[in-house]
Amino acid sequence: MILNHLKIILLSCLIVVKCLDVDPAKTKVFGLGLHPEKAVYPVRYFFIEAYDSAGIRLNHSVGEKAFSVQVEGDVDSGTYCRVWVQVLDRYDGSYIVRYRTYQTCHNMRINVLYLSQHVSDSPYKISEPVYPESCYCPEGTLEEWLTVAGCPASVPQVEEDLAPFPAVHFSEVLREAKDRYYRPAARSFCHYVVKTNEIYRHCYGQHVDFKMFMDNMLLSMARKMVLPDTEFIINLGDWPLVEKKLPPIPVFSWCGSDDTADIVLPTYDITETTLEMMGRHDHNTCHLFGCSELVTPLSPLVLWDSPIEAAGLLARWGERVTLDMLSVQSNNAVPWSKKKPIAFWRGRDSRQERLDLISLARDHPDLFNVSLTNFFFFRDQEEQYGPKQKHVSFFEFFNYKYQINIDGTVAAYRLGYLLGGTGVVLKQDSSYYEHFYKQLKPNVHYLPFKRDLSDLVQKIEWARANDDAVLAMSKAGRQFVLENLMPKDIFCYHAVLLQKWSQRLTEKVVIRPGMDHVAREDNEKRFGSCQCHRLLGHDEL
Repeated sequence: MILNHLKIILLSCLIVVKCLDVDPAKTKVFGLGLHPEKAVYPVRYFFIEAYDSAGIRLNHSVGEKAFSVQVEGDVDSGTYCRVWVQVLDRYDGSYIVRYRTYQTCHNMRINVLYLSQHVSDSPYKISEPVYPESCYCPEGTLEEWLTVAGCPASVPQVEEDLAPFPAVHFSEVLREAKDRYYRPAARSFCHYVVKTNEIYRHCYGQHVDFKMFMDNMLLSMARKMVLPDTEFIINLGDWPLVEKKLPPIPVFSWCGSDDTADIVLPTYDITETTLEMMGRHDHNTCHLFGCSELVTPLSPLVLWDSPIEAAGLLARWGERVTLDMLSVQSNNAVPWSKKKPIAFWRGRDSRQERLDLISLARDHPDLFNVSLTNFFFFRDQEEQYGPKQKHVSFFEFFNYKYQINIDGTVAAYRLGYLLGGTGVVLKQDSSYYEHFYKQLKPNVHYLPFKRDLSDLVQKIEWARANDDAVLAMSKAGRQFVLENLMPKDIFCYHAVLLQKWSQRLTEKVVIRPGMDHVAREDNEKRFGSCQCHRLLGHDEL
């Protein structure tokens, strides 16, 4: 009994010593979530960086619950506004605080506390109304929103993609697109029109369910800003459409390649998880299962490689773990020194090299933990390359140091999430790319290996022998995510692209016959009506 008491006292002392490392006055709090009135996002977020009394940045977790954050405010009725807050430990002395509002909040106050003491300049007081994602309150033009949000004036990938199209006569583009790509059983695409901030579309093909992703992003943007009148074509399929061997026509796609000239957007996956972050499914499930493992209808955990695969899984979301570009930076506390020095991979059979990876792993079982989770393309070879294994929580991937990224039907849409985790990425050389790939530097943000996997074993052995260099690579990958793949960056990319694209259209934009109106939902009314107070103020002047 005495020994147990001593253990408890010793543990308490250790916790106190750990806590005493942190100086609340010198700890830094920063990020766009401290200024929620300036720009609306589905989820606002900011960062905490722990510093000690000597002003030295701490590089270790000071506890998942070391910092508590309260976001308070009131609504017109005088009651408290509803806000859901999460604090995510990045295990390096920094934390992400994110919160989602569900109604217009007045007199918002953000309290950041450490052992009941206010941190840095806390409390942060916001005098202007803070709108939720659900409010239709477009303030200013797209150009004005870009300035307020602090978006870049240009994006290199956008400039490169649009360079072949200095002036666009869209009627000719649409006619040519229908001639080239209207193959209902094989290809699907949609023609979108934005007119007076309303969304219209006409889709071509048998499988057009993935129009919902473009619908959702355009509707979200239209709630925040007045979009320019514009029109474009978006490819809903796996593969880029615009082959370079033909005169190019402008088509938006979620994936690009060295052999095509499509205009690349952030994938439907990263876009939808940005919009649905801490969304309705997360919130409802939080009450049922707790907030450590939440579910959404669109979780990259299932490792989709294409819209085709995802379409078959949309209804099977109940058992999935939430994954987005913020949550992936938390939820695995295994320190680098405790991670297994083994290359990890799970996925389906959507490319020959994935089968080759299984064979390679069987020859080197000490270096790999890899398995196929589904057979679709090579069902006749399941006996050779199986048995298939159950899905593994994406967060558990990072129990292993080395994360393999290998193409599926096109680019594997998991790369951004792997970079945001606490492992290091080994990336296959590929002709396919997402919107951010060309900003990445091999041997800085990730460790490359040849397309045919011929040097993969050598790269893993090198990683084992150069642990410090690989750890630095892992940190560089995480920093890249912070600087390029956060929710603000996804909105900025779409906004910059629409701005630059719209400037190239030479015809007046009109709503063409046969187009469907994409109706926006009414402003959220479960928690009271949405009031656009700043817009009302302008109208009254």
